[in-house]
Amino acid sequence: MPESVEVIMGIIWIKSVGQVTADDLKGSRNAVKEICQQRGLTKILVDTTELTKVVSLFAWFEHADILAKDEHFTKLKHAIIYSEQTVKELLFLEKSAQRHGAQVRIFPKREDALSWLMS
Repeated sequence: MPESVEVIMGIIWIKSVGQVTADDLKGSRNAVKEICQQRGLTKILVDTTELTKVVSLFAWFEHADILAKDEHFTKLKHAIIYSEQTVKELLFLEKSAQRHGAQVRIFPKREDALSWLMS
């Protein structure tokens, strides 16, 4: 799986590498859901700086919709670190999720993302 999910400093960290599919996104959501239920964590940091190919816009829209409507994700704060290769797609994800009330923001630097998550 091109995404790894782990907990570091009370934050769920997702690292995306290579090509991530819609099934990979679903697997990561399931892993996050399980961690949140077990540990009560509410902050997620997603690092997409090593992502080489993104999923389709439809898959991003579906992912944004789930983040905004699924009760397990609506109370979570999502910070996503982007690269030049992913900025357009992740901006779409951010705006789509925010329109539906999800707390999703994208950042060019890890420090900025962590600062926002901790605020």
